[in-house]
Amino acid sequence: MACKINSTKLAIYVITQNTETKEYLMVFQYANDGSLYKYLRKNFCDLTWQAKLEILKNISY
Repeated sequence: MACKINSTKLAIYVITQNTETKEYLMVFQYANDGSLYKYLRKNFCDLTWQAKLEILKNISY
């Protein structure tokens, strides 16, 4: 399984579920440019909805 952000593929090493909280956890390859969370916190207001949807589309397959 792979994740694409800005045409860069990040490997997904594992998908698991916390047995206590039932939350799902994903462990990705290290991203040199930082996490998607930090990127969105910094740039969310400057991104168009089209750009946000493109990011979502790219990481969903």
